[in-house]
Amino acid sequence: MATLDEIRTEILETAGLASDDARFPDATLTRIVNRALRNISAEHDWPWNQKSVVESTYLDLLSFDYTGGPVEDEWNKIAHGLTLNDVIQFTSKGTGADEFTTGVDYFVAGTVTADAFQLSATRGGDVLEGTADSLGVWVGQRKTISLRADEAKTLRLQYENRDLEEYQPQDAARYSELEGPPRGYYIEEDKIHLIPTPTTTTTITHVYSAYETALSADSDTPALPDRYIDWLVSMCLVQVATRIRDMDLYSVVDRERRRWTKIAADEQRRTSGTLKIKARSDWYI
Repeated sequence: MATLDEIRTEILETAGLASDDARFPDATLTRIVNRALRNISAEHDWPWNQKSVVESTYLDLLSFDYTGGPVEDEWNKIAHGLTLNDVIQFTSKGTGADEFTTGVDYFVAGTVTADAFQLSATRGGDVLEGTADSLGVWVGQRKTISLRADEAKTLRLQYENRDLEEYQPQDAARYSELEGPPRGYYIEEDKIHLIPTPTTTTTITHVYSAYETALSADSDTPALPDRYIDWLVSMCLVQVATRIRDMDLYSVVDRERRRWTKIAADEQRRTSGTLKIKARSDWYI
């Protein structure tokens, strides 16, 4: 794989610039490379940026400590996977913790650690306080899945090898009280809401297009396959030519950039069907 250092060298050599050109120190070239990678990523949901993770909605072995722990009024569950503002419901309950019950939406709030969390009755509301620890078996289900930190676009959710239907938030409200295997989802802010609410262990395959990770170290490599490095270099050279006001160079590299864009689109079309490129007029901005 081509490293960041090799890509920077290729840019300077192709532009006919000295390796110590004061206009293009490593930091500037790195910004140019990362900007070009973002532009490439924005054109299409390229397969090299796609990721897939398996999400479980099931929350078992839940226990509530109303006092005496590092944080009061917290629920404990090893590696629960929840994040702030996730929505859960209890589907079965033991005793104690009388402030909580089944069939009610609760929002993850307050202090959230890898193995513990707090709950609120409303999104962003105050933490619900208890008066006793929980006893017996408490089981819950997640109604939401958090978007991943590197997620640019949700491509699909699958349950039992079947794609779930995507709804708009305003259209999904009619299904909010239903329970059962998920048939669809909607996205609101940074949460994916499953509909209906799962009542049993449910495993969802979450496929998304990720942002290109910014390169910083000399040895960093882009997700972009090596066969497209010339495409990346041409995208960078468009920016270089604009900076040094070399319109002859700009004309050559912009033509090369367009050629590589078509090559990449044609290759992906042959392997995955119809492909739409998002045209932009500000490649070098």
